[in-house]
Amino acid sequence: MPPESQPLQTFAPRFVLRQSEDALDQVKSLGGWKIRLQQLSPGRLKAEVAGLHLDNIQFIRERTTQALLKEVETGDDQIVFSQPLQASGPGYVNGHMIGYPDPCLLGGGILPSIRTPQYLDVASLAVDKAHLLRWLTELGESELADTLISKRQLACLQLEPTSLSIVKDVSLQLCGDSGITERVLDFEQCRRTLEDDLLHAFMRSLRVSRRRSLTSLTLQRRLADRARELVLACPDAAPTISDLCRQLGVSRRSLQDGFQGAFGLAPTQFLRVVRLNAVRRELRALAGNSVQPSIGDIAARWGFWHWSRFTSYYRGLFGELPSETFRRFGARAKRD
Repeated sequence: MPPESQPLQTFAPRFVLRQSEDALDQVKSLGGWKIRLQQLSPGRLKAEVAGLHLDNIQFIRERTTQALLKEVETGDDQIVFSQPLQASGPGYVNGHMIGYPDPCLLGGGILPSIRTPQYLDVASLAVDKAHLLRWLTELGESELADTLISKRQLACLQLEPTSLSIVKDVSLQLCGDSGITERVLDFEQCRRTLEDDLLHAFMRSLRVSRRRSLTSLTLQRRLADRARELVLACPDAAPTISDLCRQLGVSRRSLQDGFQGAFGLAPTQFLRVVRLNAVRRELRALAGNSVQPSIGDIAARWGFWHWSRFTSYYRGLFGELPSETFRRFGARAKRD
């Protein structure tokens, strides 16, 4: 299960840098947030996560080489700023397309699910609201503080031309070969300076005149979410595309438009990768408990009736056969 959301103060100051080749492993790198990831694009995932926990903020830089569906829950007392540093294309938040390099401002709690582009290098900053309010007020930014704290924020921001380069510079300094070390975090003044530098870098993006709200679900996203819930709710009787059209009362063309508009994928492709991710989660869970699975039965329960086609889909998405997934994570469980 993903880690439970916890206040930032429960973590001792630390810096972690981890690499993984599985979306579930990446989740474990982001301590303090409750996260669920599913891989959407085909190929072996390579991910690197750098996380910096300070006294009042958490900085995270993620680099991923495959498109992911991310569902995130943070503490209710946090505000999250997310700034893409490099991307291969647009992402989607609540069904709204977000073009590179526009940043997003997200209120705490359960965030809307995010569909990332195939390659993404993104820096995010989670800040305790009370600390942000004090910090902005001390700088004479009372109006900005009131806007941020008093309303639930979910918006795409108009980027100032210099903002991206400043956030990039700070991210490179932190995550480079000669960047931060654990030892410097033992010093309170060092932590305070780091927090101040990070807040100044990210706050520049907020001093803008226009914002595009992402609060409301698009009609396409609402339709796609309902279809996805139907698929996940009945693994032993996974609905077909025809079933979904009938249960949702829409045409195949409407379903197609809904998924393309929400996730940039056709419904057959999206629902297939959702089911393949479900098979992978089951294989990993069984491997961790040293239970020998019937891979064919697991696949069939999720609606894959053609064995060779299923293994081709699985290997195409994850870069390995399902039997290799079980062996690899079974061996890891024994080592751990």
